[in-house]
Amino acid sequence: MKSVIGRVALAISIPVVVFAVFALLMMDLTGRSQFPQTDDPASMPLNSRIAGYNSTDVAEYWHWLGTDGRAAERRFLQADLAFPIVYGAGLLAGLFLSSKENSQQIKKVWLVLPVGITVLADWAENLIQLNQFARYTKNIPLQTTWIQIASFATSIKLFFFVGSAVLILVLCGRLLRNHNQKEK
Repeated sequence: MKSVIGRVALAISIPVVVFAVFALLMMDLTGRSQFPQTDDPASMPLNSRIAGYNSTDVAEYWHWLGTDGRAAERRFLQADLAFPIVYGAGLLAGLFLSSKENSQQIKKVWLVLPVGITVLADWAENLIQLNQFARYTKNIPLQTTWIQIASFATSIKLFFFVGSAVLILVLCGRLLRNHNQKEK
């Protein structure tokens, strides 16, 4: 039983620790942590708006950040191009650990697919935002269609990220249940 509990603990803790440590590190190193969300709706970071955003929301957020905040946002968006690889590896580790020894073997593609979609959506979100951010800082109008695509990518990213985390928990539950049934 110890090895199963250890595997479950690792499957849950690896993605949580990897995400938390690297997210905090990225926020601190880019300076974005100096611009926390407030009661002002415009202060909500674009990358966490599951319901999406439009060009007006984007312009309001980037305006709310001010000059120093926009510099931090640029650094954050650039760093956030590498971050999906890091948290994606953490999610995959959790999924592979939790799926091992489940009574019905799960094909690896079904474990990799939600993480892959998350990572690709995150990259799309960041690349489009970086492009639009450059336009914004040069006083060139934002492109509504590209903002809508970035918004959709953000929603997809968050949906599949949460889905991957829930899948880890479900697989851990199955792993514990299967182990308990074998012990009876």
